[in-house]
Amino acid sequence: GQSYNLLSIDSELDADDTGALLELTTGRLLAQAGCDVRATRGGGGDLGCDGLAIGPAGQRIVVQCKAYGKPVGSPELQRFAGTCWTEHRADVALFVTTSRFTRPATRFARRNRISLVDRARLAAWIDGEWLYETALYAAHQAVGLRGLSILRGILAALIFTIAFLAAR
Repeated sequence: GQSYNLLSIDSELDADDTGALLELTTGRLLAQAGCDVRATRGGGGDLGCDGLAIGPAGQRIVVQCKAYGKPVGSPELQRFAGTCWTEHRADVALFVTTSRFTRPATRFARRNRISLVDRARLAAWIDGEWLYETALYAAHQAVGLRGLSILRGILAALIFTIAFLAAR
């Protein structure tokens, strides 16, 4: 396979006006975290799903990426929420941007269980920091959506975290 240095692409994300590099990067970061990345397929007609991955504990992760210079607002998250749970059957909904999220968007995401990764968190993820909150969302949603025990949900978060650490 082709060698890929995540640390070298951070500055290239600013020049990525199509979002293709952001989608590829997010897919590779999820793969490094132990996920089975099934598709990165952004563009028109994707119904709000730029990527799909299966987490180490079996959780279905639906990803939306926006390479924006402007902050991502609540309308973009509302569109994503309208398809991620029903159309794509997400267990974890992950919205990634090269920008930041407005306060109303952040509130909407919290109420609708959407994990947000803004520019600062994306840079930290590229630099190797684990997004612990995503593991917590995975555990919470596994408990809420699949009727699993709380213990099994916590185990899902631990498996996700261990897989990430082992991949480093």
